[in-house]
Amino acid sequence: MYEWAYHNLINPHIMKTTNKKTLILCRIKEHYGFKTDVELADFLGIKRSTLSNWTKRDSIDYDLIFSKCEHVNINWLLFGIIEQGDEASETNQKIKSQAVAAADDDIEEMNAKENSIHKNSLIIRELFDRLQLQSEEIGRLKSKVKSLSTLLTTTKGNLSTDMKYAWAT
Repeated sequence: MYEWAYHNLINPHIMKTTNKKTLILCRIKEHYGFKTDVELADFLGIKRSTLSNWTKRDSIDYDLIFSKCEHVNINWLLFGIIEQGDEASETNQKIKSQAVAAADDDIEEMNAKENSIHKNSLIIRELFDRLQLQSEEIGRLKSKVKSLSTLLTTTKGNLSTDMKYAWAT
């Protein structure tokens, strides 16, 4: 049945963009009451390192998951969607609360990143302004060096003429 569901109801290409596989793993832990990843890995019959790789890569072995979770509602397992009822409503509320908490965390993280970007842009602007002032100062110094070089050349010429005149007399 799950193999049929996997091939006929679930489009893996859509799953890659719309569903985080780690959420599926979290739902399995929640359903079976596992507190640790070690318990989950033991239940699935995989090494802890395999579970860790799945989490890091956001990938899972669907065939294994479906074979181990035959009695878990597939809509809830994959999408967090369950039918309505007293128990379902309580679980739905829990899922909604978790989703809201996750969204709040994401918003907080985005705000922190935005603040960091703003601070960095202010620093960049300040550095750019300093660079512009230094560039203007370099321009003024080049102009002074050119004037002094011209003055030195003129002075050398005058000195050379004066020396010739002094030797001649």
